[in-house]
Amino acid sequence: MTAGEQTGIPDLRLERFHLGELPPGEMEELRAQLARDAALQARLDAMARSDREVADRYPVVRVADEIRRRVRVAERPVEDRRRVWPRLVPVGALAAILLAVALPFLLTSPSTPDITRIKGDDAPLVVYRRLADGSERLEPGAKVRQGDQVRLAYRAAGRAYGLIVSVDPRGTVTRHLPPEGLLAAALEPNGLVLLDSSYELDGTPGWERFYFIAGSRPFDVEPVMRSAREAASRGTPQSPPALKLGGQLDQFVFTLTKVDR
Repeated sequence: MTAGEQTGIPDLRLERFHLGELPPGEMEELRAQLARDAALQARLDAMARSDREVADRYPVVRVADEIRRRVRVAERPVEDRRRVWPRLVPVGALAAILLAVALPFLLTSPSTPDITRIKGDDAPLVVYRRLADGSERLEPGAKVRQGDQVRLAYRAAGRAYGLIVSVDPRGTVTRHLPPEGLLAAALEPNGLVLLDSSYELDGTPGWERFYFIAGSRPFDVEPVMRSAREAASRGTPQSPPALKLGGQLDQFVFTLTKVDR
């Protein structure tokens, strides 16, 4: 009998809680159970330690996210499932899995589109905020504060290449995907893909707007960065405008409202 069977909370459900992917009611129910169940809290802590150890040992953190994604799809409807691996595997076996999953990535080497606002379970761009006991999914326009750590995720939905940047009222433009390089990143095709690291918000009040630019072919990063800087300089007290982009690119935005503590 596994630890999950003993406590009545399967590992997959606890993993989804760890990633902030359960419905709000289930998140609250599990938080309450964690507060009174030391064994369940220990399992959650072990998951967090495992994530940190994998990130420290292996540079291809996106591969670890892919492994977790494959585990999570086991809870989806049967027609959406794929073969998955157990989460808890020996370190040596995990290294082999990481190499096998990473290999395909290692070998793969002027109109203004309408903005698509992010909402719903199939949103191309999703934002999570880290909490003391997990994370929560934010809605567009959500209020955030200095020091909040957010983590971004995307859905390719048939798009092959993408770039995610953010701007703030000071005109600061930050790249999130890819973190460096001249071309947009090759997108992982299936499901919701978490970026490798979280992003800490500064104290500039007003807004923080994230742009997800995606297309079917590789495209240059610098024109998008230049357009983002221009948009930030023309921003209103509410949020900056759409980016002016050339080529056949889709544009999605997600805006957070930054408030003083």
